[in-house]
Amino acid sequence: MKKITTISIITFSLMLGVVSCGGSPSVTKYTVTFDSNGGTVDPTAMTVNAGATIDLPTPTKDDKNFLGWFTGWSDTDVEYTNTTKIEKDVTLIAKWNSYNVEFMNSETSLFKATSVLPGQKVTAPKGEPGKPADESYCYNFDKWDYDFNTPINSDTTIYALYNKEAITYSTFEVGSYFNDHKYNLSFVYKDTLFNIPSTKFDRSLASFSLGLSSCPTEEVDNYLSGLHFDNVVHNSNFLQKIDGYTFAHAKINNEDIIAVINKGFEYGPSWADNLDAGLEGPHHGFYVQALNVYENLLNYLKTYQETPYKMIITGYSRAAAVSNLLVREMMINNKISKDNLYSYTFSTPKSIPQELIDGYDFSNVFNIINGADVVQLLLPSQYQNCTRIGVDIDIYRDDIGELIKKLDQDIDLGTFTPTDNYQTEPELAHYIINNLASYDSSDKTMKTREEYVENYQDMLVYLVRLFLSLKEETLNAIIADVEAKGIFTILSLIIAQDGLFNYVNPFIKEDGITYDEEQLKSYCAEAVTFITSGPGITIIPLYQQLTRVIAMHSLEACYSLFNVY
Repeated sequence: MKKITTISIITFSLMLGVVSCGGSPSVTKYTVTFDSNGGTVDPTAMTVNAGATIDLPTPTKDDKNFLGWFTGWSDTDVEYTNTTKIEKDVTLIAKWNSYNVEFMNSETSLFKATSVLPGQKVTAPKGEPGKPADESYCYNFDKWDYDFNTPINSDTTIYALYNKEAITYSTFEVGSYFNDHKYNLSFVYKDTLFNIPSTKFDRSLASFSLGLSSCPTEEVDNYLSGLHFDNVVHNSNFLQKIDGYTFAHAKINNEDIIAVINKGFEYGPSWADNLDAGLEGPHHGFYVQALNVYENLLNYLKTYQETPYKMIITGYSRAAAVSNLLVREMMINNKISKDNLYSYTFSTPKSIPQELIDGYDFSNVFNIINGADVVQLLLPSQYQNCTRIGVDIDIYRDDIGELIKKLDQDIDLGTFTPTDNYQTEPELAHYIINNLASYDSSDKTMKTREEYVENYQDMLVYLVRLFLSLKEETLNAIIADVEAKGIFTILSLIIAQDGLFNYVNPFIKEDGITYDEEQLKSYCAEAVTFITSGPGITIIPLYQQLTRVIAMHSLEACYSLFNVY
C-alpha cells in the first residue's frame, strides 16, 4: 500500500510540472551577432537553439579576402565555422586579409604603396622612383628588386635599384620667400644629360633645369661657366630684374648644346603682365615676352647652324609660361625637332588655348607643378580651355609643411583646414580660382575671358604694376602696416570714400613715382568695388588659407617637394 502511494505522489507531481510548463519542456536560445569589420553582411544577427549549428553568412569587402569568423583579434580567440555548436551569446568578427606592398625609393623613403589579395601578383607602379644625388654621384633608376611573376603571400617591401653616375654637384645661395634667411640649394649636372631621349623624364635633367631657373641673377654667369658653358648672353633687362633671359652654349661630345633660361622670380613690375590675359590667343602678357625671346634666340642660333644642336628651355613661374610658349613657337615653325629639344618648366601657369596645340606632339615638355599652388591657375582653365603644353608632373604631397621645415625650421606654413567646399589643398586652389571666375552677384563679372578683360584687366594690371614699382622698403612698410592693423581693419579703412586712394597715395608719393592721381583714384575705386561687392569678395573669408596657398608657389616648396619626388 505504501509503495502504491509513493508512485502516485510522483506521478501527480510530474503531471503538475507538465501542466505548469505549458505542456512542453523549455528550450534555451542564443544570439549570434556578426561584426563585418568594415564589410557588408546579411543578416547581422541570428537566434539559435542552444547546441545547434548554423550556416554562417559570408561577408564581402572591396579588395579584401574573407578569412573567417572569429571571437576576437588575438591568436587565442576561437574561429567559428558551420560545424561549431552555439553554446552562448556571441559576437563574431570578420577577419580580412590583403597584403601590404610598399615600393621604396630608398631604405627610408616610400615611393608608392598598394595592397594585394593573397596569391595575387603585384605590378610595378607607374613612374620612376628618384634618389637624391650626393656630392659625387647621381642615381639613375634601373629596376625594382623583385620578380613580378611571384605571387604575394605576405606583407612585402620592394626596393628600387639604381645605377650611380659621377656628377658635378652645384650649390648656390638663395634668399627665403618666407623670412630674411638664406640657404644653400644644390643641383645636379652631368655631360650625359642630353644622351637620353627628349621624351623621357629624367630626374637629373629636371634638377639641372631647376638650378638654371632658380639661380640668382648675379650668380648665373658663375653657375654656367662652372659647368663649362660659354657664349653667355643676357638681354638688357636681365640684371635690372625685369623680364630676363639668358642664352648659353656648351660643346659636349662634339655636340652643340644651347641653354635657354627664361628668368623668373624677381622681375618686379613685369609681374603685372601675369594679369594681362588679352582677348584671344595665348595669354597676352606671356606671349609678348615669348615672341621677344624667340626673335633674339633665332639670331643667337645663327652661330651654330653649321651643325645640328640640342637645346634645353626652362623657366619658373611666369618664366615657365614664357618657356611653354617659346617651345611652341620653335616647334610649330620647325626651328628644331622634338628629338633635339628638351624642356622642363616649374610652377607653370596655364597660358595656351587648347585649340592652338591640337595636332602637335609636345611630349618632350615636362611641367613640374604643385597642385596646391594657386598662382599656376592664374588664368583659369575656363577661359578658352587654356592649358599647358606637354606632360604635367604634380609633385604635391600632404606632408609639404614638414618637408619645408627640413630646409628651414623657422618656416611655418600654418594649418590647412578642410571644409565642405574643399577637402584637400589642391581642391582649395581650384575653389579660389573657380569662385573668382564664376562670381555672379554684380553687374561686372569675370566668367569669360572677354568679361575679365573688359571689366577688370586694366585696373588690376595698372595697380599691380604701380605697387611693384615701389621701393622694397616701401612695400615692406605697407606689408608691416597691414600685419600690424589686421586685414579687416585695413579693409574698413579702404572701403570708405576714396579710402584706398587715401591709404596708398602717401606711400607712392614718398617714393617719388610719377603717376596720374585721377587715374589712380579711379582705379582704386574700381578695386574697392572688386573687393567688396565683386569677385574679390569671395576670397576675403579665405584670407588665412590664401596666404598658405600662395606660399605653395615658393621655391622652397618646389625644391622640397622635388627632392622627394
